Amino acid sequence: MIDISTAELRKGLGEILNQVQYGGSSFVVKRKGREVGAIVPVELARELELLQKKRQTAKDRLLQMMNDREGLNQDVSEEALMEEAVHETRAARRAKR
Repeated sequence: MIDISTAELRKGLGEILNQVQYGGSSFVVKRKGREVGAIVPVELARELELLQKKRQTAKDRLLQMMNDREGLNQDVSEEALMEEAVHETRAARRAKR
């Protein structure tokens, strides 16, 4: 990713968008040295959005499965739930082989 300031973005927006669209470049926009946003190809942004939706769906399904189990410990952390889901998914894949 290429760092650019908001001033550089204002001056060269057209060229930056061309680099993103045609060259696949990605930019991190900084204001006063702090990252405030990013400019990325549309395909990458859509892929990220899809991954976020899939992650949320998997998390919701996992929480529902855990709530359906007997003796659920309500203090189970999200990380522990994710680790268990990964373990169960890998075990299911190995069983299919």
